[in-house]
This record gives sequence, C-alpha cells and structure tokens, in this order.
Amino acid sequence: MNKKKISIILPNLSGGGAEKNYSMLANIWANKNFEIELVLLEKKGIFLNKINNNIIMGHSSNWYKKQISKKEKQKKEAEAQAKA
Repeated sequence: MNKKKISIILPNLSGGGAEKNYSMLANIWANKNFEIELVLLEKKGIFLNKINNNIIMGHSSNWYKKQISKKEKQKKEAEAQAKA
C-alpha cells in the first residue's frame, strides 16, 4: 500500500504557535504511516530537534529544483507516449 504524502512548507521552525503545531502534526502524521516532507526556507528554529527521523527535511531551493525536475520528467514521458 502506498503511503499518502504530505508536504509542509514553512519559513522556519522558530518559536511560534504555527511552527509548534505543524511540527507536532508532522510527527503525529509520520507515526501514522504518512510520508511527510517538511520544506523550510531557513533551516533553523527551536523545534528542529523535535522532528521525527522519518520526516524528510528539505531546504526550499532543493525542494523547488526537485519539483521542477519532476515536472520536466512528466512532460518528457507524456511526449514519448504521444509519439508512440
């Protein structure tokens, strides 16, 4: 069975209500067998050390490049299928 994927994009994990709640939700979801991707604009904050090891941590520039590569791959696959 495929895991459901959730991406969370935040500026950072500095002390604040949203950051605390999203880090708690990410951990809960990861423990319930979801694939969690946490993308931060800045990899800093007091909640960084509270993130589950199963959670994929990324920096915004790496995440953006990955999304562009994924779209380019899908486009090439669609073009190849159209030619077939």
